[in-house]
Amino acid sequence: MSAYWDTYQSTAQKLDVKEQIHVLSPQDTPVSQGMRRTRATGVIHEWLTIVLPTATALASLTNEGDSFTYASADMAAETRRQNRVETFTSTWKVAAITNAAQSYGRTNEFAFRKLLAMKGWKINVETDLLDNSASGAGSSGSGNGRIMNGLRAQDGLSATAATSGAAPIDEENLNTLLQLMFEQGVQADRLVCAPYVKRQISRLVGVGAGMPLVVENGERTLSNVLDVYETDFGRLMLLPSIRLSVKSEVLVYRNELNALAVLREPFARATPNDGDFESGAIVGDLTFEYLSVNGLGRLRRVQSAAGA
Repeated sequence: MSAYWDTYQSTAQKLDVKEQIHVLSPQDTPVSQGMRRTRATGVIHEWLTIVLPTATALASLTNEGDSFTYASADMAAETRRQNRVETFTSTWKVAAITNAAQSYGRTNEFAFRKLLAMKGWKINVETDLLDNSASGAGSSGSGNGRIMNGLRAQDGLSATAATSGAAPIDEENLNTLLQLMFEQGVQADRLVCAPYVKRQISRLVGVGAGMPLVVENGERTLSNVLDVYETDFGRLMLLPSIRLSVKSEVLVYRNELNALAVLREPFARATPNDGDFESGAIVGDLTFEYLSVNGLGRLRRVQSAAGA
């Protein structure tokens, strides 16, 4: 033992733990957060679409004094479309004693776990919206609830980056898809892709090569970011997502043609308690509403990882 007292000998030192908790997992939900909300009033949500008459040159030409003519092609019937309302839940349960025992980074364990459950609920919605699982009706007592069709619910249009295997995204195959959609009356304004594909889009338009100098308030910054891509068929907002179930697909759509139809807004509720614990759940019901069957475009077989 040394002739003086130091921290090496002390057993009374307080732990140096920062009173904050940093969330490491990605929390972004850009697709679902960016969609407009509408109202659902039942567990099967329905809406109507109609196709405009096909235009033919001089078909409506009328001479002076002619009688009106009527064509059945001008009397298109509506198409009824539907999607199932899915119930999303996120739960938490903590022993009652945890609120009496002190913990770093929070004063109330129950409230802390509730906050995490709320974040988890939003992530679950985003994940199912981008998933390609088939819609399911569910059944009473089976443990299987209704499953909504997500963004891929539209019949959609598609193009391929490669005839086999995968190929890096390029301007030609992306513009081919955008042109197909444009010719069907849809001018896309959103693009969802895997993070690696986002880098490739930046590369194909030359971001990083020239690295333009941005001057603002006397500060000079080299810009190496691409968030909006100007194409021959409109401006695309780029949304990189780690929640795409098929990362080799690039999804493009027009945001105003899609909506989340909400039956019950998410709310917190206490769950049954028969012990020395506290528990709760976040519950909410919604489905995906698409107003155009051609409102989604898929670019398939895109290289989604280095060396893939």
